[in-house]
Amino acid sequence: MKKVAALLVSLVLMLSLMSSLAFAETEKEVTFTKQEITDLNVLYEKAKKGETDYPTGSTYPEQEIKGENNGKSLWVKKSETTQHLKSTKKGDTLTKQYATTVFMAAATTPHTTYGEKWDTSVGVKAYHTIYWQEETINQFNTADMTRVTGSWLISDPYLSIKDQSVRVIQNGYDPNRGTSVNQELSRSDFSFDYTTDIASWSPVILWNSGKPAAVGVIQNCTIYENGSSWNLTFNDHIPGA
Repeated sequence: MKKVAALLVSLVLMLSLMSSLAFAETEKEVTFTKQEITDLNVLYEKAKKGETDYPTGSTYPEQEIKGENNGKSLWVKKSETTQHLKSTKKGDTLTKQYATTVFMAAATTPHTTYGEKWDTSVGVKAYHTIYWQEETINQFNTADMTRVTGSWLISDPYLSIKDQSVRVIQNGYDPNRGTSVNQELSRSDFSFDYTTDIASWSPVILWNSGKPAAVGVIQNCTIYENGSSWNLTFNDHIPGA
């Protein structure tokens, strides 16, 4: 009889917990939603035109990098676009979910001679998409990455890359503890998709709340062409960080 009573108590507690969790989830009101664009050609076109759901006023002029050995030029062009995917509201807290996609194209000729589509551009290319959410916590505007994907791409048979690396960083002030946190993930993957690796990270206060923050992705590699080589860093932070 005692075992039956204990089982009944456990069942009631479990049902009560499930009910509370379900109620907490239904408390979130979806105020905005939009289908994500995943076609890189479409996103590349939007990035080149400066079309974004999170305007920052940032511009990225083409850069010329001189080779390590003979001073030959490598031309590098960067562009980005951010999609606003979803907004939810719970009480006075508004959470916005974004996907920021950043492109980098590098070639031994100026960018004006590249192919106009992402999948036909010549040279060495890299891209990454940062899935992140913006939320107010303890009166601070915060950011928290939930997923990071990306890759290197080689479209020129005369170019190759070595020593590629990727660093994912979410450093700044934890709004719940009020202390600084340094959260980093370093890998040497050619292509990557990180979710569980960053799931336990704490959100950080964004720059626009008056605190220094670094939230983003850094990709590095060395590009080779015959006797020339270039060390390339593809560094990007989410808007506001």
